[in-house]
Amino acid sequence: MYQIGQVAKLFRVSRRTLRRYEQRGLLPPAKRSVGGFRLYNETSLSRLHAIQAARHIGFSLAEVQSLLLMRDRGLKPCGQVRLQLARKLASVRIGLGVLEELQAVLEDRLVRMEACLAADDGFGAGDSGKRDPADDEKGKEVEAMATTKFSIKGMTCSHCAMTIEGALSKVDGVEKARVNYLKKEAEVRGTIETATLIKAVEQVGYQAIPRESGDA
Repeated sequence: MYQIGQVAKLFRVSRRTLRRYEQRGLLPPAKRSVGGFRLYNETSLSRLHAIQAARHIGFSLAEVQSLLLMRDRGLKPCGQVRLQLARKLASVRIGLGVLEELQAVLEDRLVRMEACLAADDGFGAGDSGKRDPADDEKGKEVEAMATTKFSIKGMTCSHCAMTIEGALSKVDGVEKARVNYLKKEAEVRGTIETATLIKAVEQVGYQAIPRESGDA
């Protein structure tokens, strides 16, 4: 026979847990020593092993109690255990899918935030905001190219700027697009109609207003 303190230490549970198991009928009523201590026999220890094994794989106390009750009645709980395990496995798989989706979202947001930090001058990622002299020379050589400027409404952060810049860059005929979220403006160079550019910006949820060449 084992005293409650010995059993608690052996199974790494509290004495309160053992008393709770007994109160719920998971363990049979313990006998008492002369000094009034609870005593547990080998049958109780075997039952406690089964309880802990079930708890370890996610069974609730109510589920454990139901399985033990079946066993006490001489029934084999294998079918019920299989059903419970199948349900828990399905739940785990759903949870893993949700976590994988969350992981993908977080990774995407992290990449975007790193791009925002890199764009310390307010322009989209990878754009220093400074004109490359080579670009100016190229503009002189290609007379058909035109630069169009827009004021952008609805833009609040560098992520917005990257979204708009990406939409403009995908338009056929656009050679280069730059968006500055601090100035709330966009600049596009290419051979494309202004209306097409405005529509591209609207499709991603913002408003583009053409600016006259002399506007500040």
